[in-house]
Amino acid sequence: CIIMSNEGKIPCECGETMYGYYSNAGTVFMCYTCGKFNCEGFSKRVKKSLEREPTLILQLIEDGNLKPLSDITGI
Repeated sequence: CIIMSNEGKIPCECGETMYGYYSNAGTVFMCYTCGKFNCEGFSKRVKKSLEREPTLILQLIEDGNLKPLSDITGI
């Protein structure tokens, strides 16, 4: 279970902040400092693809397929 701040952020193990993003399929939390990420709700195939090529997460954000959790009303 991930305990999230009201801005869609969680602390990273490196001491910095992981920022949350969502899509219809699931959520991703990413640390821009150390590169660590956690994803939940995606298929095993998608998770493996993201683990092999983490830069796909950045591309999904840039393309608008992953949206910031902070955009959701009430977060």
